[in-house]
Amino acid sequence: MSYVCSVGHVRMLLGQNLHKPKQLQGAIRRFNVEANDRFHWYCMSSESEGNEIAGRNVILPSFFQDNEKTTKTNLILEQILKRLAGLEANVTKWMEVRNLHDQKLRRYELNQKGCQVDGDTVIAVGQKYRNNTECTECICIALNEMNCRRISCATLECEHPVLPAGQCCPVCAKECFYNGRRWRSGQQYWPKNCVKCICDNGNMDCQFLGSSKCPKLDCDEQEIPPNQCCPVCVNIYSCEANLCDPNAICSNTNYGAKCRCKTGFFGNGTVCNDIDECAWDDIAREQLGGCLSGTVCLNLPGSFKCECLPGYQKLDDRTCMDVMRV
Repeated sequence: MSYVCSVGHVRMLLGQNLHKPKQLQGAIRRFNVEANDRFHWYCMSSESEGNEIAGRNVILPSFFQDNEKTTKTNLILEQILKRLAGLEANVTKWMEVRNLHDQKLRRYELNQKGCQVDGDTVIAVGQKYRNNTECTECICIALNEMNCRRISCATLECEHPVLPAGQCCPVCAKECFYNGRRWRSGQQYWPKNCVKCICDNGNMDCQFLGSSKCPKLDCDEQEIPPNQCCPVCVNIYSCEANLCDPNAICSNTNYGAKCRCKTGFFGNGTVCNDIDECAWDDIAREQLGGCLSGTVCLNLPGSFKCECLPGYQKLDDRTCMDVMRV
């Protein structure tokens, strides 16, 4: 047998027969409610009156009404949490975009700033600073980051350049005009036997060289070159004497060593100077393979290197691209 106990809109089944319940006649003396949502009520009552069960001042229908409100509140909270999760995802996405733009902006700012030299003087990125007292040259490659080295000199087409007093780079000396001809500085001229003339920065210096003024030679094979007065050693390995500049290539000839400057240097072989590829103009850079747009040219001994400006990305050995436009 089973019975149904009704209190308001709440119905409770007592017994084991689930198919033929009967209405219980009588009063509920004790009522215990257990639920999965953390509510547990234990009620004592003497009589059931209407929709109320007395006990701990609890009204059963009100409890279920409150439970319905709690369920609705939970649904609202779930919706709010979902919206908050969506907003959080959007904020995270925008933070990533902002960080990307901040990185580009920092690179752009670095490109606009420069390096401080000589107290309050500021030079822009890519600009050079020259110290003629120490014969050094620095280039600003990033914010307060300098690359310094000895001053590089422009290429000269003369074989015997001279270094003026107080200067860092040699210059081509003056030519000489003698006997209706033009002679380069350092060039020798033998007008007749035992008379040697040398062009010295615009002045032709001629001397008579008798046998007494000839240098002593320590070699078995000697020979007097045409139009000269003093003998020279032949068929010897003069390169072993290290007469050439360290940046020159030495070749042995019948009348001594011949010095030739290596690629990237210029001079007469006895003295070789570095070629400053960074001093090339636009046409020379295009034709000879110099640094192009978006780069800073760094001159190296016998060579050069192209560094990207801040905010630029390397495309090849000569060109960099502005990443702000990517």
